[in-house]
Parts: sequence; structure tokens; C-alpha cells
Amino acid sequence: MIFLTLLAVLALGLHLRKWHISARVVIGLGAVLFFAAGCGPLPDELMKQLQTGYEARPQPAWQARAAIIVLGGGLQPVPATGGAEVPLLAQGRVLEGLELYLQCKHAAKACSLIVSGGDPHEAGVS
Repeated sequence: MIFLTLLAVLALGLHLRKWHISARVVIGLGAVLFFAAGCGPLPDELMKQLQTGYEARPQPAWQARAAIIVLGGGLQPVPATGGAEVPLLAQGRVLEGLELYLQCKHAAKACSLIVSGGDPHEAGVS
């Protein structure tokens, strides 16, 4: 965001100095970068190096007793049903915790699943 702001200031400066063609080039470059970042190609390229390294997912070596702790995101109210559900941004963590719990149980171990989060949206359920 800061980079795009700097490009906009540069384009304005070029325009004020009557360098209109250079200002248009800078505006075009800013537009291309804006759409590349927003539509996915730029973040995809930047994330490739961060998300490589595992051919297969490592399997944990379960101990006789295991505790899986999930840092949840609390609950949010569902007006249509009057209940509560896990927020969208926390659902992946909760699902991962559940998958690890099932793997632990499948290995015939004593497992506990602890989910934090509380009631930040004051749904009345925790």
C-alpha cells in the first residue's frame, strides 16, 4: 500500500513538472501492480518459497497421553438459528485440531482437544 502511495505521489510530481508521458507510465505501472497484488499472481509468486519444503505432511509421534491445543477465534452469533458458530477465520484451525484429534484417537492413545477463544462477540455461549 505504501509503495502504491509513493507511485501516486511520484506520478503527481511528474504531472506537475509537465512530464505527462512519464506520469502516465508510472500510473500504468501502479495499476498493473495493484491488480497483480489484488488478483493473486503477485502473492502467489511471493508465497511459493514460503510454502514449499514438505513432500508429504509430517506425521506426529503420539505419546501415551496427548493434548491438542487450538487457539480459536471465539464464537459469533447466528441470528437465524439463535445459536453460535466458529468465525470463518478460525474454522481452518478448529478443523486442523479435529483432524489431529482423530489421528491421535486412531492411534489408540488418550487424547484431549482444548479449544480456546471464549465469547468475544457476546453470543452467550462459550
